[in-house]
Amino acid sequence: MADHPDFQSLPWVRDLLADPNLTMVHNFAPNGMFHAVLYKPGAIEAHLPFSRPCREPNAPPGDEQCLLMSVGGNLDGMKGRAHGETCDLRVDL
Repeated sequence: MADHPDFQSLPWVRDLLADPNLTMVHNFAPNGMFHAVLYKPGAIEAHLPFSRPCREPNAPPGDEQCLLMSVGGNLDGMKGRAHGETCDLRVDL
């Protein structure tokens, strides 16, 4: 999934994915709503779960769990922004 064109077309994503401290999460199992309803062209087009060491000065020690998603135009609230419920769904996964 890291080679998905949506991820490879953005320099900041390529830089993020090149981080040697990043670990891909292979046992990510999103809920049925994710796959049955939202994982399609125009919605969530690709996803990439990973973990990496926390880097913020006040962060607890350990790794942070991250989910990079390519979100299509059918989930936007305004041009270029994900609809608020899309952000809520990310937490529910």
